[in-house]
Amino acid sequence: MQIIKASVISGVLMKKFFLYIIPLLIFSTGCTGGAQPKSGQQDFSGTYTISNVNGLVIDIFGSYKDDDTPLILYSLHGGDNQMFVIERQEDLTYRITAKHSGMALTAKDEAVVQSEWKNNNSQKWQIKELRNGIVKFRNCMDNKVLGISKFIYDEEITLGVSRENNSPDQQFRLNKQ
Repeated sequence: MQIIKASVISGVLMKKFFLYIIPLLIFSTGCTGGAQPKSGQQDFSGTYTISNVNGLVIDIFGSYKDDDTPLILYSLHGGDNQMFVIERQEDLTYRITAKHSGMALTAKDEAVVQSEWKNNNSQKWQIKELRNGIVKFRNCMDNKVLGISKFIYDEEITLGVSRENNSPDQQFRLNKQ
């Protein structure tokens, strides 16, 4: 009886390892540097608008070009402050810059703002496709995920970073321009 229990427990642990731990390790390797591209690994480089589940897009508040200007949700109007240039870096992380200002998206405490590129982990992002073009952005400073503050999907709500929770507030669609 003990052998059967041990076998069942071992099987459950192995299943959890392959379902949860391996994907987490794969998703987190780009932030540590030295990552090598895998065959068929998608490169998200390009210029995009980034929308959430209800169609609002990420926008740099007021089209400002100043450091520490926050990211917000807003209706699509096609301005350059709603366009983001995504560039894959040598370590397979991404630099994401606002087209209108050339400033990088930067995690600052729990907020996400634009700031001058300094090539630090708060400005490096991983992008993971979840399904059907839906992606998640993970910041390399503390592995928190880009999301909508307070789960409110209205215009001018700020975006920030928080622990991954697999909810729609952390899921976005890249719309290539």
